Amino acid sequence: MSSAPPNVKSKVDEIMASEDPVLVKVERLQEQLLQCGLAYKMMVKPSEILTHPDNRGGQMLSAVDCWNKGMKMWAVGVRKELLTGSVAFELAIKTDQREKQLNANQRLVEGSGGLLAAMTGQERFLSVSSSHSTAWLKAVGSGCGGPNDIGPLQLRQGDSNKCVLHGQELQVAFGELKACAPACKKSLDAIATYVSKFGGGKAFATVMIGEEMMKAITYFDLKGEQQVDGVAKLLGKADIERLKAPTVKPKLLEAETILEDSWSENYKMACFGRLATRLCLHVMQKEKLGREVDGHKHIPTMSKLFTDELGGIAVAQAKADSSESKLQVCDTLAVSKKEMALLQNVHIKEKEYQNKDHANKIFVLDKVHNDHCIFIHKPLFDPTLEVKVDFLKLKDWRATKASMAVACPEGKAESHTVQKSGAVELEFQKSHVQKCLLQACIDSDPTCKEVVFSSNPSHVWASKKFGKKNALKLVPCGIVSLLKDTPVADKHYIKAFGKMWLISQMKALQNFDKDEGVLSPFWWVKSAGDGEDHNMTFGEMSVDGCKIPILQNIGPIQPNECLLIENPKDIAKKKKKVQEAQPSTLLEEYEGVTYLRLRASSHTIVALVSQTSAKKNACFSNSPKLQELVKLRNRALEALHLGEDGTEDGEEKEDMWQDAVPQNETAAGSKKRKVQENCGSHVVQISVADQPVHILCQGTRPWKGDLLVKLVPEELAAVIAFLKDGVSDALNAAKRQYVKKSKKAD
Repeated sequence: MSSAPPNVKSKVDEIMASEDPVLVKVERLQEQLLQCGLAYKMMVKPSEILTHPDNRGGQMLSAVDCWNKGMKMWAVGVRKELLTGSVAFELAIKTDQREKQLNANQRLVEGSGGLLAAMTGQERFLSVSSSHSTAWLKAVGSGCGGPNDIGPLQLRQGDSNKCVLHGQELQVAFGELKACAPACKKSLDAIATYVSKFGGGKAFATVMIGEEMMKAITYFDLKGEQQVDGVAKLLGKADIERLKAPTVKPKLLEAETILEDSWSENYKMACFGRLATRLCLHVMQKEKLGREVDGHKHIPTMSKLFTDELGGIAVAQAKADSSESKLQVCDTLAVSKKEMALLQNVHIKEKEYQNKDHANKIFVLDKVHNDHCIFIHKPLFDPTLEVKVDFLKLKDWRATKASMAVACPEGKAESHTVQKSGAVELEFQKSHVQKCLLQACIDSDPTCKEVVFSSNPSHVWASKKFGKKNALKLVPCGIVSLLKDTPVADKHYIKAFGKMWLISQMKALQNFDKDEGVLSPFWWVKSAGDGEDHNMTFGEMSVDGCKIPILQNIGPIQPNECLLIENPKDIAKKKKKVQEAQPSTLLEEYEGVTYLRLRASSHTIVALVSQTSAKKNACFSNSPKLQELVKLRNRALEALHLGEDGTEDGEEKEDMWQDAVPQNETAAGSKKRKVQENCGSHVVQISVADQPVHILCQGTRPWKGDLLVKLVPEELAAVIAFLKDGVSDALNAAKRQYVKKSKKAD
């Protein structure tokens, strides 16, 4: 019986939907199943009964309860008529379901500690009522002992003996009853979604799509194996998932356009199918697994093939698995012995060979003469072995995929040894950067007496007063790795050895009840909310040549004050406002960072610094404050230059501009020569009113260029406040009078 009749299903559904009490529903269901032949009554021995895995919500039964109930019956006597009306199911017909049912009972027996009878293989039914009584009778019949030192019971004459030996009446439902459920029940939701989205018309062929592949196509987010139901898959769900990548989108759009334009009439199915197969394999990058040797790796080629096939032009279908070469017709009477030998031995080509007479030595074909071939073997240290082989013996030489031993060239080996290997040097650099970062964390981070961590939500608080600006410094404790791509705005990087090193956070101690994790206050500082003030800002710390990003306070911090950085939205608004206020000629981009050019003669810069309406041709280049900033920039640039040259303490440091000043000129009255080579672009850091300021230096003469200040509100505000003092005197100072000289008369 593979399924229940529709009328029976409707009656069962009607009973289940009724408002009758549970026991009434059970009685009505039993009557209905008995009438339609889906259930029967019979006398069953306890030894033939197991417990249904879904009994008691999946808990099946309790071995202790079995013996408690059984001993109560034992004390007053077992009455067989009270055990009638029990219900059981036949074991499942399908092998996999039967195995699950048997395994569940096996686990139940093993976990009972000997209180339940072991399985014998004679079991045919699964009880869903009277399960404890049946299991107790089975245990007594098998000689099992009970809890609390209850030994095996001696069966007495009466109903207990009859129940154990002859069984009790059960109402059994066919095991095939569960087969009434649809076989594709697990796939119904996927099928409905698939049909609603991708259902075709009459032109579509009838195909069988399994549950696993259906869900992969419909929901597009499952993982699959390379083999399902014993059938290997050329395309799996991982391949379909790969189509989500943005880089594949252009190919997909192009392929879909061709497929859409190509489908016109049903009789062109074969041509369309080949085109669809080629495009699918091309997008999945599995052309070599197709039947065509070249794979047709270009979409225009596939389109042309499809056009030719539609036009009736025969296209050669080369088989990738065919090892037969094309037949060549030639005049064997006119060919030489050499050519004849090669025709007779098609396996002889320019590759590696082995011969049983030369053990495991690898030979290569060196020369082919008119009556013999020359094979050579080159050992690493011994002389070259040359073997002369007659044409008739070429069949004894077989091609091999093994290669001859080759010594690494001295130049190649020298460049890749540990002493000169770039990979080893990179690891040294990484170790140095990692050491500097961790050392900075140990030296600069506050102790647990200075900050307090909290969870739900995660925050870090100051537990003491930090009165001065930049008194609190937080270093990002983490693991460094070399940045191979472009920097990301919300990540943190260390600049060292001319490279960018990404800082990845170590596992944090999120749960204070656990012992694993690191508490680094840098990662616990959150962004300020809307309308909330911030007290921390980003800065930079130099440690042994490594520029490490840090967080530092912008002003005094009181005890029990939460540490917050400025909201990114507010930073973006300020940056946009400053950029909109400045002409594009005053902005410079370097490594993704914007710098503002403080040109003293710019009308915009003069108005920004003086906070007044700038007059025409106003300039504050003679401002002492501006000249002081230029000197600070040049000193930092010179220190950077000497540091890159590797000048150590105690050595005489050369002036980085000594080549630019002639030896016979004084520093006050001489002009620096133009440096032909470009000095490159560098970012130096100076301190303006205790605020670290980043200055960009670029051009052939960076010491003569304008100040390029990093476009960060804190740094720009510090520079403008510094220049504002005395800028009015510079703007109002008397200008030098230029007198036009007339030419002297001859």
